[in-house]
Amino acid sequence: MLFTLGNKHVLFECPEGTTRRLLETGIDLRDIETVIISHGHNDHLIGIVTFLWQNVLVVNRGNPLEIIAPGYVHERIKELLRLTSTPDDFISFDMHFTDIDADEPFTEHDLMDIEPEEPYPGHDVESLPGFHVTRKHAPLVHDPPARATRLDVTEQNGTPVVSLCYASDTSPCESAVQLATGVDYLMHEATLLDEDIEHTTKYNHSTPSGAGRIAADAGAKTLVIVHYSVLLEGKEAIIEAQAAAVFEGNIIVARDLMELP
Repeated sequence: MLFTLGNKHVLFECPEGTTRRLLETGIDLRDIETVIISHGHNDHLIGIVTFLWQNVLVVNRGNPLEIIAPGYVHERIKELLRLTSTPDDFISFDMHFTDIDADEPFTEHDLMDIEPEEPYPGHDVESLPGFHVTRKHAPLVHDPPARATRLDVTEQNGTPVVSLCYASDTSPCESAVQLATGVDYLMHEATLLDEDIEHTTKYNHSTPSGAGRIAADAGAKTLVIVHYSVLLEGKEAIIEAQAAAVFEGNIIVARDLMELP
């Protein structure tokens, strides 16, 4: 998932195919300032080598890149670079690793500042000093350990603009509720349907109603369901209905290349 504000981006997760999708959208990879990876499973991490090689060999990146993830994920990235025979001096830009686990859960940290290039509804560029983005993280229920992330965007004077929380992979948990309290968008996984809850819970994942309960308890405005199995393609209406049984807010079942305002 790509979070875009002005001409800067934050990339959530880097599974296989990420770089190709980014190129299809016309995104300049050099404008991605931060990559946030929740945990070390294949479908969240394995595309990072292609992403880094593309930044070096194709776009000739010179600006820094921050990778925010649990500490063990950083070690796996370094190991993947070694396993792919990436030379030690190959990465030609400053790549900074930030260890989520070094932060106290729910503690706010500055992420980036942005000067607006285009007005957004109801505002003129001249009236805005710019945007400020902060991040918070919290532990989830998963093996290997996963972390949820919350981003809050405000005008430089502190006026709220938008907030989002991304929680995957996890069983429903109180820490996700706490982190997502009052967000505009809760992006929460729902790997399998409610009737498969025993199998889903066994492997530390959620069902649509589980995601819906988290959204309801957190008071989120919109629930965006992500990370549902390819086995559920064509069953998006069922996913939405199961979540709607426990959450009365807006529900979106995400798909590739979907854009949210």
